[in-house]
Amino acid sequence: MKQLKNHILQVLIMVMIFGLTHCASSSHSQEEYTSILKFYSGGNEYTIMSFLSDDAVGYNILMREENDKVIIKSIDKQQDGELDEVLEGDISLAEASKIYADGLAAAKEKGMLTERNFERFYNFSDKTYDYEIRTYILVQGDNYNLFAVKEKGFNNIIIIVDEKADGSLDDFQQGSGDIIKFQALYEEVLRQGIVSNRVVNVDKVYFVTN
Repeated sequence: MKQLKNHILQVLIMVMIFGLTHCASSSHSQEEYTSILKFYSGGNEYTIMSFLSDDAVGYNILMREENDKVIIKSIDKQQDGELDEVLEGDISLAEASKIYADGLAAAKEKGMLTERNFERFYNFSDKTYDYEIRTYILVQGDNYNLFAVKEKGFNNIIIIVDEKADGSLDDFQQGSGDIIKFQALYEEVLRQGIVSNRVVNVDKVYFVTN
């Protein structure tokens, strides 16, 4: 299955900040590293701040300021190159996403953009399907799992989200089907992952180990 990648600004300006990051259901303080890119889009100056973490997926913030006041602020929670939410300002997510794309293009031109392959994934197969569970441990937002299912002999892939990584599937990200059927498959793949020491269950939160 295709590797998922994270878009991260290489650290040119090092800023030491203290934030909260969490692994599974626990939280702890640790250092984060921030890099900053300033660029122009549509005649206005914008800033992308990239927050990095050693043991979690970081996040990017897109901002525009006027007179030292933030008037637009959006977040890419997974550093996957797509904005997830507008936090401040009178702008649509689609409009902010176009500006963000300009910023990532500017970062690439300046040699500031790098990609990390996401490594928390577990693969399992049976006679009928190939499966993959990917765990996202985020600095901002709840940890979650993606469950991908591909029927052997076919190209289509079903992807379902476990929004809280609690072992219960919530919604289809790609494709459709009987979620009760996929829930049973998910539980079996989680069980196999635990048996092989690739998946752990901490306080009813399931995540793939490195």
